Amino acid sequence: MTCTNQRVAALKGHEQKKCVFCGSPIVKKNGFKKGVQMYKCHACWRQFQAGERLNPEALLEDYVHGKQTYAQLAEKHHCSARTIQRHIDKAAPRAAERGQAVANVVMDTTYFSDIGVMVFKNSLDGSILHLEIVAKETVKEYVRGLEHIKGMGYSVQAIVADGRRGIFEAFAGIPVQLCH
Repeated sequence: MTCTNQRVAALKGHEQKKCVFCGSPIVKKNGFKKGVQMYKCHACWRQFQAGERLNPEALLEDYVHGKQTYAQLAEKHHCSARTIQRHIDKAAPRAAERGQAVANVVMDTTYFSDIGVMVFKNSLDGSILHLEIVAKETVKEYVRGLEHIKGMGYSVQAIVADGRRGIFEAFAGIPVQLCH
């Protein structure tokens, strides 16, 4: 765009289109696809559609705090429920207001002959928070593993564990879901 064209565009209130991939202003119209204007970036040579992009964090906010379903969000943003789900899955898990990382802990022990592997997994991001080799699966071992996780700076919102006796008493104040 020449200086004159830029001034005319500024006077008319037009904003120059930028590439959604690299941010370059060297973008040209590139026909229509299913009635939607297409653009091509001459810096990265990628093609993209006109229109607003979905914000994964805003979608997650609407989904969690706005209590909207995938179908409701899909209708609102004129796309499929699967597209909404894919964008929500991209959003990073939110940290607690006090600055700690939040975890929903799924914990269980699996035995390989006489050796047990106790695993503590964060269901929010799929990461393994703690792994320990144990001789026996006891509530005391679970408490020790959870204390290790809290020592790493995590705030535990909820626990999913198998139905061991005494598990509710050991984790009083934290919601516990038993799996069978």
